[in-house]
Formats: sequence, structure tokens, C-alpha cells
Amino acid sequence: MRVLVKQGERAERIPGRERFPRTRRLRSPRDFQHTRRRGRSVSGAYLTLQYVRQAGDPAPARAGFSVGKRVGNAVMRNRVKRRLREAVRRLLADVPPGWDLVLSGKPGAAQAEYAALAGEVRALLARAGLLPAAHSDTPDMPDTR
Repeated sequence: MRVLVKQGERAERIPGRERFPRTRRLRSPRDFQHTRRRGRSVSGAYLTLQYVRQAGDPAPARAGFSVGKRVGNAVMRNRVKRRLREAVRRLLADVPPGWDLVLSGKPGAAQAEYAALAGEVRALLARAGLLPAAHSDTPDMPDTR
């Protein structure tokens, strides 16, 4: 459903339809390369998290997603990226400012349910020390591996 908004008006927010703001995303290949080359990584069954401190003044934490062809066809890769974006969107406000994150999907990620991916994102962020301790103990959704 498309909503037409006249110039000068603002579209009203629909609950549950929050977006992942551009300022919180890694977009340039240079940012991805920097995170991969200079950062540290932790791995799980479905994902690998690579993270590095941002250079200069700490800006809000940013996240990027990489899902290769080994995961599946374009439909499967896009589905995994959408699920990862949503899982990270819910947690990114709790990650301290000044971090760049890259989440890469492994081949098993295509068959994983959203709850399993969200649980693994939370676990990887906690293992990397990027989530407060109280957050890592209370799962957003049950882990269904």
C-alpha cells in the first residue's frame, strides 16, 4: 500500500514499520574493507560478526550485512539480509557508540528461522562485549537451533 504525501507534509509512522536509518548502516566498500581488515571477529553456527572501533569521534554504531552466494539464490540471500537487518535494528541502540559491525551469513543461515538468527546476533554481540550484560541474559526471542 502506497501513501501519497504532499510536499511539506510528513508521513505518519506506522507502529511496527520502523526503518533502519542510513546513519546506522555501513554502505561503502571502504567501510566494509576497513572493518574486515582491521577488526576482530566472532563466529556462530549461522553468522560471523566482525567489529572494529570507528576512527575519530565516536558516531552511533553502524552495521553492514554480507551474504554470499554460498547461502543460496538471490531470494534466499535477501531473506537472510532482511532478517539480520531486523534483528540488528532492535539491538543497535544498545551497542555503544563508536563501533562498526559487519554480519556475514554462513550457508546454514538460509534454513534458520528468524528467532535463531536473532538469538545468534544477540549472542555474538554479547561475546564481542558490545551489549550490556543485562541485555545478553534476557533473550529477545527463544533460540530455536
